[in-house]
Amino acid sequence: MKTYYRVQLVLVALALSFPGSMMAEQAPKSGIATVAQQSGRITGTVEDELGPVIGAAVEVKGTHNGVVTDSDGHFTLSGVKNGAIIRISFLGYVTQEIPYKGQATLNVTLAEDSQALGEVVVTALGIAKGSKKLGY
Repeated sequence: MKTYYRVQLVLVALALSFPGSMMAEQAPKSGIATVAQQSGRITGTVEDELGPVIGAAVEVKGTHNGVVTDSDGHFTLSGVKNGAIIRISFLGYVTQEIPYKGQATLNVTLAEDSQALGEVVVTALGIAKGSKKLGY
């Protein structure tokens, strides 16, 4: 019984001899806090000359933060930081890049990109060819 008591005393002495840096540290209780760059929320509409564009991609350039417009061309994008570039794109239209300066709404009219679409036929094998190059 006395040997167990001695072993316990040695273990307690060893535990108390470790420096404080070996133990977990608590966060300082000072009033200093890191202030993150403010991020905003922006809503808007994407249209063309005929009306709302359904399914247009609205994203913050260089990030994975993005949304798609709904059936009325409306979108809501959260987590946008000041100075970020908002990129609006849709197949067949010229992509627009607009800097975010804290505005709450953004209404965009996309212009058609006549050079982006040509006459392309996709065959059953998934091979895309110009319509003039098809032999059938």
